[in-house]
Amino acid sequence: MRGALLLLGVFICIIAVHPSRGLAGAPEENGNDYREIRPGPGDAVENISPKPQHSDSQSPGPTIGPTIATGTISGLRSGGNPKMDLRLRPQSNGFLHGELVIHQSGFGMTPIEGFARGYHVQFQVPYGTETYYFEGQQRSDQISGTFESTPSGERGTWTTRVN
Repeated sequence: MRGALLLLGVFICIIAVHPSRGLAGAPEENGNDYREIRPGPGDAVENISPKPQHSDSQSPGPTIGPTIATGTISGLRSGGNPKMDLRLRPQSNGFLHGELVIHQSGFGMTPIEGFARGYHVQFQVPYGTETYYFEGQQRSDQISGTFESTPSGERGTWTTRVN
């Protein structure tokens, strides 16, 4: 029994090292077990390149630059309209870093991780066991939007003015 298991192990190793040995058909004449398959004449080739998508919420062209903005947020379980500060540092690759400060007990400063595209921003921040997901748009000197948190399901709006 042990000999059969050893033989099976050796056979599996051979297939792993030379995958073409486990396939039907002969290797290429040049000794290469792999060959490139190219479309023939008349075969349609699908272009799978990413296509730019434009909508009102994602405008091409200029983007949000490094920004400091102050404003308010509403819809938190604790109530009221506490002040908030945003420090946004968009990167050239679309990633967004920065900090969010909510001036209310239980919140404070937390890091932002997200994306900026055109004048549209999306980011998330951790506060305790909650993760808050923000989405917003810059119009003139105002950046505003909505947020939702998990797992509690808090929802609300926020608005800031660029300093």
